Amino acid sequence: MRKFLLLLTTLFTFSAAFAQDPAVSITTVQANQSTVNKTNQYNTDVAGALVNSSDETQTWSTSGFSSNNNGWAFIAAGNKRIYTATITTDFAIAAAINKVEVAITRRNNGTGDEITSAKLLVSANSDMSQADEYEIACTAFNSLAKNAKTTFSASITTPKANQYYQLSFTFAKSKNNGYFQVDKIDYYGEVEAGTVAAPSITIGDNNMVSITAEDGAEIYYTTDGTTVPTTASSKYTAPFAITKVTTVKAIAVLNGKQSSVTTKEL
Repeated sequence: MRKFLLLLTTLFTFSAAFAQDPAVSITTVQANQSTVNKTNQYNTDVAGALVNSSDETQTWSTSGFSSNNNGWAFIAAGNKRIYTATITTDFAIAAAINKVEVAITRRNNGTGDEITSAKLLVSANSDMSQADEYEIACTAFNSLAKNAKTTFSASITTPKANQYYQLSFTFAKSKNNGYFQVDKIDYYGEVEAGTVAAPSITIGDNNMVSITAEDGAEIYYTTDGTTVPTTASSKYTAPFAITKVTTVKAIAVLNGKQSSVTTKEL
């Protein structure tokens, strides 16, 4: 894993955001919390816990975060026993992202309600293997008042299209639960000319696998877990069923150009 030590700035107002609109944005409000994939536990990995209500092909998986079964307005982490938490895109972002901003709230400021480290991982692979790693300055969180808000910012030195992004947080041992709240994540960048967005792979009722891509794109996939799909692979035309744990790999092809590979274990 390649690691970048950056001078990153913690911003104390939401107004200091990029002038440009984010390429992708997600708030963790109840409207974007999955009504199916949810948890009130901190020790649970939840695939598709967040869903972009304006583009349902965009989902995020969480670990160490609780939505209190959709009882909270936002998702929160920080726990008496669980000291790590992550939020990961389930889809490759087509734009070459150069900056990620995370708006957060300190829900409690008791003894031990602190962040010890934060980082952003960027990878061409959905399992975050061979990721570039960026450390995020986060210690200012520990001096915030209860219910105070701030924004963490990470700049990416070598932006690339069709990458997956994971925010990872480590916490101190606390007597309280859910003191670290993520309100919003903005991913800033530009879509490169001719870029084909990687497809999205999801599983629904009756273990039916669906693969979606941008309008007009053809989709090709494999299910053996090792073979990289090409235009000679099976062409996706409709959802298909699986009967065991399966690794699906897929590409999108549009106007003779091919996306990066999306890999999903289902």
